[in-house]
Amino acid sequence: MYCSSEPDSGRLVTTRHGGTLATVGAGPFTTHAISLAPLAITDRRMEYCLQLAARNMTPYLQQRRQRFDETRWRNFAPQADFFLIVCQPTDHAMSAEQTAGFLSVRDEPDCPNALHIGDIQLEAALCGRGIGSTALALADALARDRGRIELTLNVFRENPAVRLYERCGYQRIDTDLLSGKYKMRKTLRERVTLCEIE
Repeated sequence: MYCSSEPDSGRLVTTRHGGTLATVGAGPFTTHAISLAPLAITDRRMEYCLQLAARNMTPYLQQRRQRFDETRWRNFAPQADFFLIVCQPTDHAMSAEQTAGFLSVRDEPDCPNALHIGDIQLEAALCGRGIGSTALALADALARDRGRIELTLNVFRENPAVRLYERCGYQRIDTDLLSGKYKMRKTLRERVTLCEIE
């Protein structure tokens, strides 16, 4: 699967134990809570996830003279757990709950101690508000809840999100020259570490 998001400029403020909710400040004017809502593979909103992944990944694939492979995406989807990334208003900045994107995670058969982020996709209009870094912090909590000590992901080398991942503790461990992606890994500490975005 593909992984893409734009860098965020918000600041992570709090996380609730269990990895389902975090509150972020999105600049000086807005504050909202971010939650991960589990999504069944049979849920009709999986089509939203497919369309968002296709929209976000197409520019990277076009640079490689490739097309988004919907069949491949659908074949990999049942191997992952999907979560909608939901923004919930905590002040007057947002009038209603809003879907900001989605996250998918799956087991790594070759690395039983790791949880792999297959996708982290955000709506372009909501990038730069701290949502991506908060979703990554919630992925940390998911991994801990499952007894994992590492998280991995793949990202196109030119994706600006590489900097976000590095600020959140991910390190480049391999480069796939054929696909043009970095494989990145984060080793979790025992204590939750807040990811602060400059």
